[in-house]
Amino acid sequence: PITTYLSPLSMLASVRASGSNNGPPSFAPPASPFHSLTTIEQANRDRNEHAAQMSTSNPERRRKRRGQGRKPPRLVGGVGPFKVEDTIVTASDGTEVVSLVVLVYPPRLSPDDCQIHNLPLELHHYVQNSDAFQTVLESLNLVYHFDNLSLNTKVVDLLDVVQSSLSQAGWTFPQNPSSGTEPSAFFRRHERLAIQLLRFVGRGNINNNAKTPRLIPGKVESETMTLAQVVCNSADYGVAKYAVTPEKKFLLHTVIRSPNVSLNVNLFEKGLGSENVAQTHNCLSKRIYGIFRSDGDA
Repeated sequence: PITTYLSPLSMLASVRASGSNNGPPSFAPPASPFHSLTTIEQANRDRNEHAAQMSTSNPERRRKRRGQGRKPPRLVGGVGPFKVEDTIVTASDGTEVVSLVVLVYPPRLSPDDCQIHNLPLELHHYVQNSDAFQTVLESLNLVYHFDNLSLNTKVVDLLDVVQSSLSQAGWTFPQNPSSGTEPSAFFRRHERLAIQLLRFVGRGNINNNAKTPRLIPGKVESETMTLAQVVCNSADYGVAKYAVTPEKKFLLHTVIRSPNVSLNVNLFEKGLGSENVAQTHNCLSKRIYGIFRSDGDA
């Protein structure tokens, strides 16, 4: 006989209905082993949606601007950097005074001599080899200390004292610093000085060609020019990072004008040659600048 067609869904329903009363217990499908993975995927999806909402709602939070850097802590007892004002002290009577360290450079060489002996054309303020250079100058009596000088001191008076000290130390100078002849009546006092100021080039800034601050002759404007006009001139002389010593003294650079100067000295004792005998030398510039061709090769 023809039986009524039962769809698979109807058959499954009838089996479940009969099994719930009399038949064997039904078996539920086993739990999926990937149930925990589904939970992780949902958590990742929620996190990504939250991040997207935050990035669109506050775009600046995504990219913070870099603030001003903080200076590293200084060690206790560290020195510098100093200012030129640190070298100036007010005395008990109200006078402003300054302590100087005057470096006297040997005469500059001619361009021909510099080329022949491979010596620098320009003078330098030595940074890396400052102690060594100053030691050489001190051995030849080319460094002088002046404590508590009034800022009203005339530059010509100071340079005259330096020249007199050099003469007492054995240095000989021609009558006229520029020509070696008798001084002309046309030259004023500040124009007859045997010692000349040195000033910084470009405020002491260095470039690719000059790794060391350069120095060139400066001009004593008049007989009435004072130390205040030198010390407080931050462009030419008072470059704080080079002109202020750790002892808070002002470092003044000068140079002997005439190449026709000489000194009776034992070069071997000074570490400048092999001649172990004292005799007159007029080639000290070649020897000193030959040692200090630059600030890094001494």
